[in-house]
Amino acid sequence: MSNRSLLSLRCRVILPMPSSMEWTTFEDGTYDTALEQATVILWHFLGAGRVSLAKNLVGMLPRGLASIDQPEERAAEYLHYRQFFTI
Repeated sequence: MSNRSLLSLRCRVILPMPSSMEWTTFEDGTYDTALEQATVILWHFLGAGRVSLAKNLVGMLPRGLASIDQPEERAAEYLHYRQFFTI
């Protein structure tokens, strides 16, 4: 597979991720799902070296996600991402 094909494939996979988050943040009742998906997508972006995409995602998420405290590990991970991007 050529580098151009690989880049095209990565763009098709990565670009819809932040848009998919909008569906899980539409109502307060889906914030637990949003928190789960946000941490997975943020982990993926940072692991792939896409720091600006991760920062943009954190910026578009509602502040209410930070008030979720269960499950504790996921909530702590999300708060750490928020802190990382505010420094």
